[in-house]
Amino acid sequence: MTIKQARGLSALLSSNSIPEAAKEAGISEGTLRRWLREDDEFSAAYNEGLRTMLADAVHVGRVRSAEAMGVFDEVMGDTTINAQTRITAARSLLEFTLRLAASTDLQKQMDELERRVENLDGGGEF
Repeated sequence: MTIKQARGLSALLSSNSIPEAAKEAGISEGTLRRWLREDDEFSAAYNEGLRTMLADAVHVGRVRSAEAMGVFDEVMGDTTINAQTRITAARSLLEFTLRLAASTDLQKQMDELERRVENLDGGGEF
């Protein structure tokens, strides 16, 4: 990857749009789009950067989720707060809990499938 591409990649990963990234990196928007479309090394580095950013965001969410649950619980239990706000907090807490349970179940299923694939011996069944 060239220095120009590294600058473009960095700008893409820290900007809100391709035009903004192009301006920040000092290259044309068309060049950035072409690199994403046609340069396998550049697009792979960009996708890896996005995956890393997403993983970091998920980590922060997991770390802060207990705090968020506490806020929901506090608002739900505070009878001095209006009912609609308390209902919204309760709904948010339930939605979060259901999504977390579904995500956990899905991860367990994926782990089990990976384990089964690893244990296959020459074309056996799952």
